[in-house]
Amino acid sequence: MRTARTVVCMLRLVSTAASVAAPLSVLLGVGAMLVACDDDNDPKTWVKRLDDPATRAKAISRLTQFYEDGMTKAGNDAGSPEIKSLLDTIVEPMAKTYTAGGLDDKTRVDLMKFLAETHDPRTQPAIAKALKDFEMGKTDDETRVACDSINAMAKAGVKLDQTVIDELWNVSDSSGDQVSLLDTIPDHGAPDPEAMVDQGELRDRIADAIAALPEREKLVIALYYYENLTLREIGEVLGVTESRVSQLHTKAVLRLRSKLGGELDS
Repeated sequence: MRTARTVVCMLRLVSTAASVAAPLSVLLGVGAMLVACDDDNDPKTWVKRLDDPATRAKAISRLTQFYEDGMTKAGNDAGSPEIKSLLDTIVEPMAKTYTAGGLDDKTRVDLMKFLAETHDPRTQPAIAKALKDFEMGKTDDETRVACDSINAMAKAGVKLDQTVIDELWNVSDSSGDQVSLLDTIPDHGAPDPEAMVDQGELRDRIADAIAALPEREKLVIALYYYENLTLREIGEVLGVTESRVSQLHTKAVLRLRSKLGGELDS
């Protein structure tokens, strides 16, 4: 159903354009009315305003509000048709706005929090940028929500982009070893791998997934979960630091989550 504002705008346009011989100035005025007739209650209106630096921050705020209101109406069911349709309209343009840069700190953080909250695979380019641009003490909030979103997508069986996986290792510890950003984010809902192997119906799939890991990651999993070695002891076996072993372990678990998805929680 058309809103009263839309009807009024259409009537104005019809009245203004009634004369075929209308002068150029009038025709330009019609164009201005077309802009004024944009429906502020339509997410597509605000998506268009993402392109204008003057309206970008407001557009991000308004589109986020559309999502929050929609989730409330849908009983927080992200799989509802209304939410899926909304995300189809707004997620990619908002992700592109983040990757394009040029946002003030508050707007940038708010945008990443929204994108991360959706757990939508189309947000991955923006998440990769958040990880790449990580600065200790400055972008901690963005990085934290980005890592949370990666965890959620991996557990849901979403195939992660290689750029996202690569950017997880863009910080180093005091010894110079790369450390996963995920190591700083406790995942209290993560399944216990020792409990996983006790589930007979998953044993074969888990074994196949482990066998497909890169050799070093496979060895870390075997030594840690089957031989009960500590990370320090595994480091001595491999001739690397404990933090390097931690990195290999985290990367292996992330690969397993991504491959097996929700089956790990059954």
